[in-house]
Amino acid sequence: MSRLNRVVMAIDFSNLSETAAAYALEMANRENLEAHLVTVDETKERAEADIASKLEAIAEGLREHWSHVSEADGRSDGTLRIAQEILYDRKPATAICSYAEAHKADLIAMGTRGHRGVRRAFLGSVATEVIREAPCPVLTVRQPEDSKPAAANHIMVPVDFSEPSKAAVRYAAGLANQLGADLTLAYVMEKQGENAGYGFKPSVFGTAEGYKRARKDLKGLTDGLSVEASVKVLDGKPAEALLSHVDAEDVDLIVMSTRGHSGVKRLLEGSVAEDIITKGQCPVLVARDFGLQASALPVTGEEEAT
Repeated sequence: MSRLNRVVMAIDFSNLSETAAAYALEMANRENLEAHLVTVDETKERAEADIASKLEAIAEGLREHWSHVSEADGRSDGTLRIAQEILYDRKPATAICSYAEAHKADLIAMGTRGHRGVRRAFLGSVATEVIREAPCPVLTVRQPEDSKPAAANHIMVPVDFSEPSKAAVRYAAGLANQLGADLTLAYVMEKQGENAGYGFKPSVFGTAEGYKRARKDLKGLTDGLSVEASVKVLDGKPAEALLSHVDAEDVDLIVMSTRGHSGVKRLLEGSVAEDIITKGQCPVLVARDFGLQASALPVTGEEEAT
C-alpha cells in the first residue's frame, strides 16, 4: 500500500503549479489523501482574503479532479482533505520545505516555471532550492499548461549504479506497482574517458563487453522487484540520451536521484538531473536519496518492516 498520504502542493497561481498539483493527485493514495495547498507571500502586500479566495478556487478544482480520478479507479469511497496555507517568508523554498517537514509530507509537487513579475514565482532558483532542501521527494512539472494530468503509464529510472540510483529503482518499482505502469531502467554509456563508468576498466568502457556487462548489471537490479522491468543501455551525453529515449518511448514519468557517481554530493549544479528537470517534457520525481523514503513505497506489495 502506498504511503503517499500527505502531499504539499506549492502554488504560485500559475496554471502550471495547478497542473503539478493535479498530477500529484494521480500518484497519491486513492483511499486517504491529505493535500496541503501552500503559497508563499514574500512582501505581505497582497490582501490575505484575496489569496485565500484564490486558494479555495484551486481546492475546488482539485476536489473535482479527485472525484473523476476516484470514480475511474472504482474508489468512490476515498477521502480527500485539503488544507490551505499562506506562508509569509522572504525565502519561499525554505518556507515550503519547513512546512513539508513539519507536516511529515510524503511528496512536494510544484511547477518549474511560473508567473514572472508576480513576486518571485516558483521557478528557477526556487525550484532548485526546494529540491536541494526538501525532506521528501519532489514532483516537478514543466509541461505545457494545457496538458491534461493523467496517471503515469511508463516510468523510467536513470541508473548509474550508485546507491542513490538503486534506491530510486526500488521506489519507482513500488510506484509502478501502485499505478500499473511499465518500468524501464536506463544507463547511459558515454565515450571512454568522459565517465568513470562505475568501475569499468578503460579497456572495457564503451566496448561490446562493456555494453553486455551494463545490461547484465541493470537486469540484476530488477531481481526482487514487485513489477517486471525492461532495461536499456543508451549512448551519448546522459541528459540528451535519456530525454531522447523519453520522447521515443512515450515515457511519462522520470524517477531519479539528484546524487550519484559524479564526484559531487549535489548534482543539481550543471548536472544531468538539472538538465532533465528543466528540459524534459514529462514530470520528474526527484529526491536526494530515495533510501530515506524506504517506507514510502515498498518494493513488494506488503509493507516492509522498519
